[in-house]
Amino acid sequence: MQAAIRDLPDGGRVLDAACGIGIDALALHRRGFRVTGSDASAAMVDQCRARLDAEGVEVPVVTCAWADLPGRFAAEFDAVLCCGNSLAHAPTPDARRGALVGFAGVLVEHGALLLDSQDWRLVHERGSHRDDDPQVVTRDGRRATRHYDWRVPARFGEPITLVLTLVVRDGDREQVRRHAMTFCPFTADELVADLEACGFAAVEVLQNPGDDRQTVLARRSP
Repeated sequence: MQAAIRDLPDGGRVLDAACGIGIDALALHRRGFRVTGSDASAAMVDQCRARLDAEGVEVPVVTCAWADLPGRFAAEFDAVLCCGNSLAHAPTPDARRGALVGFAGVLVEHGALLLDSQDWRLVHERGSHRDDDPQVVTRDGRRATRHYDWRVPARFGEPITLVLTLVVRDGDREQVRRHAMTFCPFTADELVADLEACGFAAVEVLQNPGDDRQTVLARRSP
């Protein structure tokens, strides 16, 4: 996030285009930016609004698909964020490019787009596997652990499924919740080419050696 907001003017306008439950939107608001949140999921928008209301924060939040953003907003944002590995939820390459065109359509000239995602090549190289989060979250006497089951096909580019299992223990009681997510993987080179074809320039791919996540920063072309 720092890469996208370092050059923004004080009080700059920021669209959190995958706002989820509102964590980034709240942080951006506290930094003094004029924030708008959007998400294609009405349930996520409801949770985001609830979080912001609980903090006494007034931030507009709308339900909107990425490709439909220009029909909802003018080219008025200094930055657009699409974080949390969200872009890979676009189910096809055409849908991914439609999202990028949508982001470009609501940015001012030279406005910043910040994306983060898995390095899908590294995920594919590992194949199907399970990751157990070592962190135990404790809240109100309950302990929760998270487990990630990656189901990776043999051919790169085919959809990858991630099953998140949340195990909550409250005394002797145990509750197990599972949520499956599907991702459409892409390479960094494919993403850069898509960005340049969809109205962006000055694309930077930032990744630490050995890290399986990457951050991409681009600017809307004049």
